[in-house]
Amino acid sequence: MSVIRQRLTALLPELRGSVFVVGYARSGSTLVQAVLNTMSGAHVAGENFAAIEGIWRAVASVRRLKAEQGQTLRPAHDPWHGAQNADPEAFAADLLAAFVTHVLRPPPGTRWLGFKEIRYTSQGAELAALLDFLLDSFPGARIVMTERPRAEVLDSGLWQAWDRAQVDALLAETEAQFQSFRLARPGRVLRIRHEDWARLGVEAARPLLEFLDEPFRPEVLSPLLQNRLPH
Repeated sequence: MSVIRQRLTALLPELRGSVFVVGYARSGSTLVQAVLNTMSGAHVAGENFAAIEGIWRAVASVRRLKAEQGQTLRPAHDPWHGAQNADPEAFAADLLAAFVTHVLRPPPGTRWLGFKEIRYTSQGAELAALLDFLLDSFPGARIVMTERPRAEVLDSGLWQAWDRAQVDALLAETEAQFQSFRLARPGRVLRIRHEDWARLGVEAARPLLEFLDEPFRPEVLSPLLQNRLPH
């Protein structure tokens, strides 16, 4: 087990796994978050303004420092002085432990930990590396991707001030990146289509819960479908 996973497991000894909801605005991510939080011992937080991206970038920088400049002794007159002392994995473990402790703040007894985020339309080619950071760092990590027909997304209040053609192109590119990532990591990434909630009702949650090997409880899930976001 990696230093990072060891640290997170020590923080949450009853943790069964981690689950991250990855989507874009009005893709149905909040409903999936709510469904996940019906699981026993689940703590799946809402958005955090993509705080994890800053952690990933910081860790990537220190890993690069160690790999490129930290393999030999760097004396005091060297521009990379001290690079050999960098410990990127301990650095990552500390940052992620702080993120869990002070941002996600799971209660004792948490079995499933995670959060949902919609700010994934600006990473471009870096998206896969960011999501792999989640899968590689958190114990038992899984990703749930939410998608919705783009015409419905464009008609929602949140996007109406934007240029429709630009948003359509942006979402098409994001969905293509989602698909590429998902297909390359079978068994670790699941797609949930927003239209399935209207077509199947609570049955749309069954693949999600089976993906995590958790019980399907329609009596608990039914009230969630009555909630609607104001935007």
